[in-house]
Amino acid sequence: MTINPNLYKNFKIKPMRDLIGISAIVDLPGGIAVHPSVPFNTVPEMVAYAKAHPGELNYGSAGVSSAQSLSFEFLKSKAGIDIQHIPYKGGAGAATIGALSGEVKIAVGTMASFAQHHKSGKLRVIGVLAPKRLASHPNLAILVESGFPELTTASWQGIFVPKGTPRPIVDKLHAALMKVLDDKTVNDRFAQVSAVTIANKSPEEFAAFMKIQTDFWGGLIKKLNVPML
Repeated sequence: MTINPNLYKNFKIKPMRDLIGISAIVDLPGGIAVHPSVPFNTVPEMVAYAKAHPGELNYGSAGVSSAQSLSFEFLKSKAGIDIQHIPYKGGAGAATIGALSGEVKIAVGTMASFAQHHKSGKLRVIGVLAPKRLASHPNLAILVESGFPELTTASWQGIFVPKGTPRPIVDKLHAALMKVLDDKTVNDRFAQVSAVTIANKSPEEFAAFMKIQTDFWGGLIKKLNVPML
């Protein structure tokens, strides 16, 4: 909703124009995971290693248009490091398998795809894309703490209705959604998959969030000179 309109030439809708957002519902925090053989345990250590060994490291992702890969490209640009991108066609799962096998030394994806492998020691998560530390992984540093305050979100989900939907219906849907998102069972289930509940207080608050996200990803895509698809 905020990346693709900035990335695809013929994206058929303009979400800010054509839709009404009821609320965001959940954020799926991203992560940076590394193969156990690499000699670094934190993002600053990765940056230092990459500067000392330019071109040696590579990373896998779900592709050039994923929020995680765009975030990592921003990290590379800001840090001034050279890490080769290996996009996988099979999505985040394929990139995770690539890291598990050692085909790539670094993988970027969702924490949901990394959590079990981090717990088993088959991969090591060195950084999380989230506005605050995850309750499910309180010992893992977020990228804000590693010198990248711009990188706070990865893949959020929201509920939308067509433009022109009567306001009473919008308000009724919002009220019902807030009850769901306040349910402990729902929040516990989200936490089990390393997800974080987002509940906007009003459709207007969600619209403001959408505007910030659209501007951020659009600016980032231009800054990185990502070609339109």
